[in-house]
Amino acid sequence: MGKFAAATFDLKPTKKLKRHLTILVENMGRVNYGDPKQFAKNRKGLLSPVEVDGKEHFGWSIYSAEFKPEFVSSVSTGGTWERSPPSHAGPTMYKSNLRIDGDPADTFIDMKGWGRGAVFINSVNIGRYWKVGPQRTLYVPAPILHKGFNTIMIFEQIRAPEDFSVSFLDSPILSSGKVQWVDTD
Repeated sequence: MGKFAAATFDLKPTKKLKRHLTILVENMGRVNYGDPKQFAKNRKGLLSPVEVDGKEHFGWSIYSAEFKPEFVSSVSTGGTWERSPPSHAGPTMYKSNLRIDGDPADTFIDMKGWGRGAVFINSVNIGRYWKVGPQRTLYVPAPILHKGFNTIMIFEQIRAPEDFSVSFLDSPILSSGKVQWVDTD
């Protein structure tokens, strides 16, 4: 396992605005093979102090985003939703509705153009996607869909496509071990 080296970021000082530092830490999986004694050494998150202006920073506000159904539902119904500009980059939650007129059927949501994140339909976690693969589509079973409006929420970590669109397909698009999804921009 590799270890991420320390990173330094220069934040431009300003006298007009108060500086605010937000850090998003993603738990990108765990090792589940090999010597069980090594499992405890598989640490995630901030592993050393964070310094601001050469001084160790204390007093963090920590928020867990576990994306359990209750959390996703509360995010969906709470607050005010605003359209994000196409040039927006960084972690963002997107919300839309899918209207189904007939009986729902199994389908696959195509995440072409999206970066990396997770998809929720009617507060159910459909899965995670990443533009590097291995798959570009996520399976959506018919039982979580219903006639009428269905809420789709996408937690995007990098950048959404400019048109914020997804497609629903009858069959999956899977990788054969090679990255098939290549951004040309």
